[in-house]
Amino acid sequence: MTTASPILRNGKVAWMRCGMRRVMVVVGWALVLACGIAEAQEEEGYPLAGYYGFKPVEITKIDPRAHSIVSGDFNHDGRHDLAIVNNGHSRIDLLLQRAQPDMAKVADKNDRTVNAVEDHWRMNLKKVAVDRPISALAAGDLNADGRTDLVYFGAPDRLVILLQDEKAEWKNRQEIRMADIEGKPWCVVIGDLNHDTLQDLVVLGKRYTSILYQQADGTLGAPSNLRNTGGELGLAMIQDLDGDGRNDLFYTSTEKEAQLLSARLQNSQGRLGPELRFDAVQVPRGVTLFDLDGKPGSEVLVIDGQTNRVRVMQVRRPFEGDLGAKLIQYGIGGGADAGELVTGDLDGDGLQEVVTANPELASVVVFHQRAQSGLDLGVDTPSYLGITQLQAADLDGDAKSEIVLLSPKENSLGISRFEQGKLAFPESLPVGGNLKAFAIADLDQDAKPEIIAVTEIAGRGMDRKTALSFGKRDTAGAWSFETADRPAVEIKLASSPERLSMTDVNLDGRPDYLFFMSGKPPQVFVSDEKGLPKNLTAGISMTEAGFGAVNACKLEEPALLVSQGNFVRSIRLDDTARWQVVEQFNADDSTAKVAGSAVLDLDGKPGDDLVMIDTGAAKLRVYQNVAGEFQPWKTVDLGRFPFKSSSVADLNGDRRLDLLLNGGTKFAVLYAGQSDPELREVATYESPRREVFLMDLVAGDLNHDGRPEVCLLDTTAHLVEIVAYRAEQGLQPGLNFKVFEEKSFQGPGRGGVQPREAVITEVTGDGLPDLVLLCHDRILVYPQDSPDAAAVPVKAPEPVTAKP
Repeated sequence: MTTASPILRNGKVAWMRCGMRRVMVVVGWALVLACGIAEAQEEEGYPLAGYYGFKPVEITKIDPRAHSIVSGDFNHDGRHDLAIVNNGHSRIDLLLQRAQPDMAKVADKNDRTVNAVEDHWRMNLKKVAVDRPISALAAGDLNADGRTDLVYFGAPDRLVILLQDEKAEWKNRQEIRMADIEGKPWCVVIGDLNHDTLQDLVVLGKRYTSILYQQADGTLGAPSNLRNTGGELGLAMIQDLDGDGRNDLFYTSTEKEAQLLSARLQNSQGRLGPELRFDAVQVPRGVTLFDLDGKPGSEVLVIDGQTNRVRVMQVRRPFEGDLGAKLIQYGIGGGADAGELVTGDLDGDGLQEVVTANPELASVVVFHQRAQSGLDLGVDTPSYLGITQLQAADLDGDAKSEIVLLSPKENSLGISRFEQGKLAFPESLPVGGNLKAFAIADLDQDAKPEIIAVTEIAGRGMDRKTALSFGKRDTAGAWSFETADRPAVEIKLASSPERLSMTDVNLDGRPDYLFFMSGKPPQVFVSDEKGLPKNLTAGISMTEAGFGAVNACKLEEPALLVSQGNFVRSIRLDDTARWQVVEQFNADDSTAKVAGSAVLDLDGKPGDDLVMIDTGAAKLRVYQNVAGEFQPWKTVDLGRFPFKSSSVADLNGDRRLDLLLNGGTKFAVLYAGQSDPELREVATYESPRREVFLMDLVAGDLNHDGRPEVCLLDTTAHLVEIVAYRAEQGLQPGLNFKVFEEKSFQGPGRGGVQPREAVITEVTGDGLPDLVLLCHDRILVYPQDSPDAAAVPVKAPEPVTAKP
């Protein structure tokens, strides 16, 4: 059986015979409808071409600068409409679906353009004026009245909410100023992110991702901020990724010029968790989410920019108890290096918190550990400006850790206590001089820690004088430095100190003084029986190593590990003040660059394991303890994480130590015995065409068989390729057709990056999803052709958002 399909040239309609299904394409803006021949495509690697087809394309003129197609019912008539940003005319264009042609509408008799193409009758244009350029548009019910609302982000810093009223008008608008937002398409998305059936609003920012949760009364709450771990977040989408019935937040992020797929999964308490990063695709060119297999959880569909293939991936959890293959990352929120990262039980509940600084925002960030759910996403409290160092210790014996903070900018050293549910502003300590560093240690072994302050009191270069002051807390709780029995002492350092670490370097049970200086090897002063440094003018140099490369830990006995090159050495200082290598552990890769190490139980078996932090290969190398010998076991991808230092603490309440990595502007955790979700490939597709450049993709059922297809946009050939998904066979070639032909043959891509957007949604009133393209200055609707399907109008679904 064959059917006739029209070709429109110079405003004239011709007819061609083609295969069982009709395929329409647009050629140039002389506007052409051409017929794709299914039989020919079957011979060219598209055996399923005969199962797809479209009715004549429906065209609507739009502004060339238009972007961001979204779908929804924008006049509450039960039909599906389209909305699109029209910055050329400072408005949002609503294309409202008509059931029948408007017979009162008369064509412009003065239009003398030879190749003029009239808009199709189906779409009725309604204009919504705006007063600023729009970078992102989204649609959803934001006040629980059953009507579809609009929200957009307008330059430079305005989030604008347009609520549809009972008359389908858009006069009710709310503006919210939001700073630090890099407005770009798809930085705004709407969906239920706390499992209360109400739609919430998400805005991706530079430092924070802001969520405006919808309240029970239909209003939006104040923004709740999630701290970003990377820069340039974009392409926000909301779907259930892990199949637990709760929506998750998916987006892309950029770090060191690499684009990463990222997600935050919603937990059983209705809160989004820490960021998961997936490196299964190194260069994602186009990404969308869709449930292809009909099972719980949407698949991630991505065009791999390195291979030009389509990959279908699913979020899966490893076997319970297996070592996670990914680091869980937590953002701090500031743009400056946060310096140190410490852990301590601030509230006395037996669970460790993570504390870090936000130097440029004059705050401290506390990540509280919650029973059953682990670390939360951090709370800011005011503090000193420019904090560079902080440490946690129980200074008063109340079983709660206090935080000691140093701000060189304010030349202040202070103690912050957890009071009334938060860290109080620091109480400054009476220390004179120019503060450079500090440390906490029990120098006199009385179970009451002292604070050692490092100051520069005079001189520059060789004349520099560095002093140590020893702070002691009296019975009344007051701190005093330079007491009669422990006066300040001067020491000779090779350079200005940046860090002081109290570490037992000679394994005599007393903490020694280990100074770290920029551009110089660390310098050690051994402590005497009173805990004071010996040989004040002759510190002992170590091999050159940074603060994060030195780790005091316990193997079979206390050890000092130093990371260097492709190995880790356990060293100690002997009685003659010479460094001795106790043991050396080599990485099983000569090109490794080991920047740090940690010792903890990761396999759940007797004996702690050794972790080498290899920044050269961007991996954590885990060496399993087998009968006292460290043997290569597993590697965990480090990615582009900017490692600074490491520590260990129980961060999920399972009584097992976890690995904590400090990245300056963020931190990451490798949980022992906890399996974290991974992105695993389940299908892949390579086009049978010779010259292919796939730019983007969308998914939906395009032939009414109850099974989804993937629609690919080739922006070099200006072509659409439809791919069928079958659970047992994966992705199979379906059909391809040109959208338009280029006028010039001087080179590929002369027609620009077109079509530039696509969405699959029902806009013709027959209940069948249609293909909608945005190309140049036209909206192209390809109505699905299904002769054996009943044309039954259906209720408008949830709004659909196209992607760039």
